[in-house]
Amino acid sequence: MHTGHLFFDHSDNLRKVDLRYASGGQLSVFFDRWLAEYPDPYPQRYRRNIPFSWVKENGILLMKLRDGEVEYPELRPAGSKAFKAPRSDD
Repeated sequence: MHTGHLFFDHSDNLRKVDLRYASGGQLSVFFDRWLAEYPDPYPQRYRRNIPFSWVKENGILLMKLRDGEVEYPELRPAGSKAFKAPRSDD
């Protein structure tokens, strides 16, 4: 919950790739619920996921690759509704 996460999504045989960032603080809404549901004893696999729609709406788009060329989008300002500045431990 204290570490930021990078999310890649791709399409068109990797001709379109996006990289987004979400802080651990933003994602804690998922982590808190998962910890509450965590089974005891621990099973072989306990895999959960973050919905892509949430990442796309709340993550910060850091970079795009289009046909192998890097594009750096303008980052959203800290006052943006969806932006949550990372804490020092993110």
